[in-house]
Amino acid sequence: DNDNDNDNDNVNDEEERDIEEEEEQEEEEEEESKSKLKSKSKSTSTSNNSHIGKGFDYLLKLPMDTLSQETIEKLLEKEKQQKKELETLENTPINELWLRDLQALEDALDKFENEYNQELETARKQARNANATEEKEKKKEKEEEKKQIQIYLNLIPILHSISKILNKNL
Repeated sequence: DNDNDNDNDNVNDEEERDIEEEEEQEEEEEEESKSKLKSKSKSTSTSNNSHIGKGFDYLLKLPMDTLSQETIEKLLEKEKQQKKELETLENTPINELWLRDLQALEDALDKFENEYNQELETARKQARNANATEEKEKKKEKEEEKKQIQIYLNLIPILHSISKILNKNL
């Protein structure tokens, strides 16, 4: 009987330990998930607050004269104009907007093409001028060579005569 009681006690003790271990594990997991949630909420709240603070720093740095009545009136007028533009855009059919955009694109392409052609023509003129200058220089060089050759040709008879005289005297 004592052995059976001891065995039962041992089994009960083991079961209790297992249950206690499971409960401890669950508590640890719960604490971990809570700490993770806290760290996430801290990081998002600090990042949100810092973003907000940085986003409005420029207002604190504005000079006081930018807050004048005149500036406010200008801003209100600008707001009215932009609201009118928005209303106009909202009331304009999509086809018309599309055609306007296509026309603007075509105009921009035409402008680009004209600028490109002007640059190309300028480059061609510069190349022609460079070629013409190069040809003039080559022509001058050839003329100089011809002059040098003519001088040598004119010297040949003189040298020939000198050679004859020298040969006679020797």
